[in-house]
Amino acid sequence: MPLAVGLGPVLCLVIVVAAGGQDLEIGRPAPEFALTDLAGNTHRLSDYRGKAVLLNFWATWCVPCRTEMPSMERAYRALKDRGFAVVAVSLDTGPRSTVEAFVKELGLTFPVLLDPRGTSVQAYRLPGVPASFLIDRRGRLAARELGPRDWNAGLARAQLEALLK
Repeated sequence: MPLAVGLGPVLCLVIVVAAGGQDLEIGRPAPEFALTDLAGNTHRLSDYRGKAVLLNFWATWCVPCRTEMPSMERAYRALKDRGFAVVAVSLDTGPRSTVEAFVKELGLTFPVLLDPRGTSVQAYRLPGVPASFLIDRRGRLAARELGPRDWNAGLARAQLEALLK
């Protein structure tokens, strides 16, 4: 087993302990951020105002994150023409090439942003990864989901559909 995969659960626990896991208030504006994508372009959450957003925090070493990503890609492809966006924030601290390889391997077409310093961990009070926030078209927090989801089935898909109304 590669060391990074074997340490994934331990590192997830470190994030839980370091972040404190406090809740953000649903219905309040989502914390703004300015992060770069793999091409070096800056993205701000406010750039997505007017769209329903699935904001996902993840890392390449997180096995549940890897499991969740294909369903996020499918949801993005199915719903993007209805004003839906997926924004995935990598918390990896290693080389950019690791994230690039991950994105290529999974064929991800939604924006993948880099946060190696973990500034968003503090702003979003992340208790661990994967963690997802649903943000309405006005930029307000609609839901917080911890752990992996199949974004194309059951309650998770219903949440996305409700966000698009």
